[in-house]
Amino acid sequence: MKKMRTFLLILTVCSLTFGQSWRNLNTSNSDLPSNAILDILFDDDGSIWYCTQDKGLVHYQNGQYTAYNSQSSDDFSADFVNAIVKSPDGGYWIATEYDGLYHLNNGQWTQYNSQNTGKDLKYLRVLALQNGGPDNGGLLWIGAWSKGLFSFDGQNWQEYNFWNGTLPSSNVFAVVIETNPDPAKNESTVWVGTSNGLYRFDGSAWQEFPINGEQGEWVNAIALENGGTLYTSGKMYLGTESGGFCIYDGSSWEIFNLADPWNPNTSVTHIALDVDNVKWLATDEQGLAMYDGSQL
Repeated sequence: MKKMRTFLLILTVCSLTFGQSWRNLNTSNSDLPSNAILDILFDDDGSIWYCTQDKGLVHYQNGQYTAYNSQSSDDFSADFVNAIVKSPDGGYWIATEYDGLYHLNNGQWTQYNSQNTGKDLKYLRVLALQNGGPDNGGLLWIGAWSKGLFSFDGQNWQEYNFWNGTLPSSNVFAVVIETNPDPAKNESTVWVGTSNGLYRFDGSAWQEFPINGEQGEWVNAIALENGGTLYTSGKMYLGTESGGFCIYDGSSWEIFNLADPWNPNTSVTHIALDVDNVKWLATDEQGLAMYDGSQL
């Protein structure tokens, strides 16, 4: 395994343009209501949504922060929010730790929890839209800690987990949809990172996808470049709990290792690709790393 150079980052929210400096936003130097940011959505209207661990869902627009949580005067009551996605029609789906799933559309909030769905919708961690999600006739995929994976079409729920024998792990940390760019084919595959391996679902069957021949690897993050590897000539990037940054080009693997002998527990928790296809890797022990395809 190759060693990767890492860059220590001790910031809450930051932005970087090459040739410029880092800017640190936190509760002491701005009106940002929380330092515990878990997910960020840059909206197409220029506003920003923040998922926080203690102040709920925060919206930044026109220089103002608006927090939606248990203290706000609306129908959103969650303080611990893990993920947000936006559907093509403009609806938002929000995953929370303890309060289930929320949908925001045209200013109206809808909550989905164990009381009105019969599903144990706790510890929801990741979201992914397939074919536009329920607002557009597709599916919403929801990964959860200890609860497995859910799919929702707006009316019906499906569960995939260890307990019902449909998925070998009930700990899901990453969900990504790979879609055939040819609309006539109407094909897509669901990639799922779990604590017991990487899996893919073609709509009818689950299959484990070994990483460089190894099965059962704990996968925290999945990112696709140029559409992925199944339908195009792109790439897939994985981050693992053991510190691996894994690159798959459709036929072979390249593996880098962020874990050092003195710090073997470093894990890659998130991967983001910027407009220049630079890969930014979040870790839980060594800050932030970057990979531009040639320079580590």
